[in-house]
Amino acid sequence: SGSATILLPMTQLRRSGAAPLFRAEQGFACQPGGLRRRSARPIRGASPMSATAARPAFWRSFPPFAALPPGALAALATAAQPRTWTAGAALFQRGDPGDWMLAIETGRVRLGLVTQAGRELTLRLAEAGETLGEIALLDGEPRSADATALTAVTGHVLARRDFDLLARRWPD
Repeated sequence: SGSATILLPMTQLRRSGAAPLFRAEQGFACQPGGLRRRSARPIRGASPMSATAARPAFWRSFPPFAALPPGALAALATAAQPRTWTAGAALFQRGDPGDWMLAIETGRVRLGLVTQAGRELTLRLAEAGETLGEIALLDGEPRSADATALTAVTGHVLARRDFDLLARRWPD
């Protein structure tokens, strides 16, 4: 099975209405070679990653949050939860609920699809300083692609409920 890199707007993927080829059971991810247990886990205790994300300057570095006032950035830093994934782990799969977004601090994530012919299509690669999943938070739709950690990934997860609270408090 070959692979190709194709960049498509996420709206085009959503309009296609194509159903996922397969779904893994909760807690598992479909990956080459079969099902594997998802390996996302919260980071416990203080760490350099947690300290960095607690600073509003970290969040201001992401374009979706750059114009937020200091109070909103502080609330965002408090609400987001640090997470880590090992290389090869699935962050989410196409069709999963879009109930959180990720601000990547370190690592590289592949966003892609598997065609009905079994070819892997890379839609984009996301790295430190980028976000994933913000479209699903805004439109409420399920995930439109698979996200797989190509390297160990550290980031900060903002849940929909926290995003909605922040958006109501700071609507601009």
